[in-house]
Amino acid sequence: MASSIDIRSIAKHFGGVPALDDVSLSITPGEFLTLLGPSGSGKTTLLMCIAGFVQPDAGSILVDGNEILTLPAHRRNLGMVFQSYALFPHMTVGENVAYPLKLRGVSRAERERRAREALGVVQMDGLKDRRINQLSGGQRQRVAFARAVVFEPAIILMDEPLSALDKRLREDMQIELKHLHQRLGRTIVYVTHDQKEALTMSDHVAVMERGRIMQVASPRDIYERPTSEFVARFIGDAAVLPIAVDGRDGITVPPRLLDGPRALPCPALVVRPEKVEILDGEASHPDVIGFDGEVREVIYQGDTILVFVKLPDGQSLSLRRGTRHTVLKSLPARGEKLRVGLRMEDACVIGVAG
Repeated sequence: MASSIDIRSIAKHFGGVPALDDVSLSITPGEFLTLLGPSGSGKTTLLMCIAGFVQPDAGSILVDGNEILTLPAHRRNLGMVFQSYALFPHMTVGENVAYPLKLRGVSRAERERRAREALGVVQMDGLKDRRINQLSGGQRQRVAFARAVVFEPAIILMDEPLSALDKRLREDMQIELKHLHQRLGRTIVYVTHDQKEALTMSDHVAVMERGRIMQVASPRDIYERPTSEFVARFIGDAAVLPIAVDGRDGITVPPRLLDGPRALPCPALVVRPEKVEILDGEASHPDVIGFDGEVREVIYQGDTILVFVKLPDGQSLSLRRGTRHTVLKSLPARGEKLRVGLRMEDACVIGVAG
């Protein structure tokens, strides 16, 4: 069975510096939630508070409605996968996986049976007699996951478990972990600083900065509909262009785009490179926000080509094209004038600091 987690007004200071600042978050049973943010944002500290390795200064953490802050770490019944995996080199794969059961007084025969089952889940049951130093990085990661689930915890905590793997293996393991979550149905709280990893694996993403949660939403909404400049810039590439309103300098957008966000103190338009189109030069495009600009740079990146465009007011944006369907000689050259646009359906308006 999966469990819910309710985090209420958690605060934590280290040497007078706030690591967590009034953090509240609700996680539903069976959800895969990722805490995402740069170094120092507080994501690992929050995970350690749930695990019981860090005691917060204030607040409450409830699992299925029951307070767990009063319980020591070993009594919280949480599975944990560390960044370093924390496997015992003097034990075999099977002994590592069975160790949590040994601590709980489970009989040897039952330990071995359940360890085999857990290794089967991660497709490692044929390697139960191997030593840890005989395994690859991806295999060690699977063993660490099997050890975290062998005693059937309702919640699994994962602290950047893929960060030590190379790019290709890390991407493969992201899909494997996603499928494992779907099969097991456990609640997973996952920490990473990798934006693509968070978007790939999660049901919901909580973006953190300076000890606070900036936005919690589905991966698609985090990317397509950020609610702050920090989230817009941190998740993928984005230009954030101030909008001209109430005498403020900036770009001009159709009035209907501001019907909802007009109350924002300093509205700005979020522009993603893959959403930008090269227009045919005509002035009137009723469903497109148009920009006149000058090409400053054209960058070949293998699978994509990135074109940087400077707008008349000195701001800039970029557009991205896949190389497979792009004829290089048809792209604008550096210094060339062109008109680009963003469809109204792709427009996202946020408020920024004035």
